[in-house]
Amino acid sequence: LAIIWAIVWGIRYMFFPYLIVDKQMKAIEALKASSKITNGAKWDVLGLYIVLEIVNFLGLLCLLVGIFWTLPTVLLAYAGFYLKLAEKL
Repeated sequence: LAIIWAIVWGIRYMFFPYLIVDKQMKAIEALKASSKITNGAKWDVLGLYIVLEIVNFLGLLCLLVGIFWTLPTVLLAYAGFYLKLAEKL
């Protein structure tokens, strides 16, 4: 049961570092804003997370060299998804 709550909270607050850097928010403000922008999009964020972690795993399977391509791609995908969600602010 604790694992499920950890996943829910991780999804809810996963964009707070982006908000700190992008909007120059303080930590508590960024946590509240992250909760606000992911409200209603939690399944989309979870689906994105699962797909991108599979991509990273496949990069690791390629003799550890593929991660040098997949990791920047995944980070850009997270940033792009953040920008799409940040339009709510």
